[in-house]
Amino acid sequence: MNNKTEVHSCPVCNSQKIKSAQDLPTLELVNYYSRISLAASTFLTEMVSSGDIPSSIHIDKCGNCGLEFANPMFTAPSQWYSEIEDYGVRNWDFQQCFQNLKPNSHILEVGCGEGHFLELAIKQGHSAMGLDFNHRAIEVAKSKNLDAHCWDLKKLKSNLQDRKFDAVAFFHVIEHLDDLVMFFQDLYPIMTKGSSLHFTCPAPNRWTMNLQDVKVGGREGWDYPPHHQTRWNKVAAETILSRFGWELQNYVEEPFNWLGLSNIMIAKKLKRSGLEISMLSPFDRKIRIALAMIRTFIPSITKTGMNMYCVAIRK
Repeated sequence: MNNKTEVHSCPVCNSQKIKSAQDLPTLELVNYYSRISLAASTFLTEMVSSGDIPSSIHIDKCGNCGLEFANPMFTAPSQWYSEIEDYGVRNWDFQQCFQNLKPNSHILEVGCGEGHFLELAIKQGHSAMGLDFNHRAIEVAKSKNLDAHCWDLKKLKSNLQDRKFDAVAFFHVIEHLDDLVMFFQDLYPIMTKGSSLHFTCPAPNRWTMNLQDVKVGGREGWDYPPHHQTRWNKVAAETILSRFGWELQNYVEEPFNWLGLSNIMIAKKLKRSGLEISMLSPFDRKIRIALAMIRTFIPSITKTGMNMYCVAIRK
């Protein structure tokens, strides 16, 4: 869905206290994706040329809840996401969710991808169903005998009218949505009082805001439309949840992994020279890690890991 109509109030709290935060020529984003995926870059170029997406990206910020959002919002068809989306295991995200789930829960995952979370949930004694719009990913999930469907929430309700869930989880989905109201309204009929909602998205104070090698307009290239529509914080998350009948129970930001980040930085630098960490002597590796940790000392104090996690209970 492409919502190319400018809005004059915050999509989370309806406040009209919004101000311009950033403008970015879409061409700069095209150049960014050309370094990651030629197909994705070509797709964006064609969409700009045809007028399907604007030639300039505008970001607003709400003065009330702090949400940052594209204005207007615009999304790309599902095949564009298949070029750049990574459906890997989100270890920290999944761990937070499993720690807060009741035993033997009946779970729905929105944006299940290839079914990594569904597999782990079943192993822990839960029953789980997944939804995604990526046909290729759903086929992979089905090949694992997982209950996965290429549906949205409306189609789920239409096909399985009596189905209710104890918990709904979505990992790095909310920042992609261009219609938050419709999404949360569609959750209502499939949930019961006391059910739980779990979601993660990029943390507002994550380390990549300062140390990411490839940036566009001072940020990571993936944090703009048509990939991301919104940028979240605790207040904005609590506001949208309360608005649709949920009470925030816990908010956690992923801890900064100082040693892990230092290793990542070394690996990236070596890769540009055609080398790998495993090729270094133990002494050389320790020296390089120490130097990288010096560079990341300030971020280790002031920044968080990549993700924020929220769990809420239906009132």
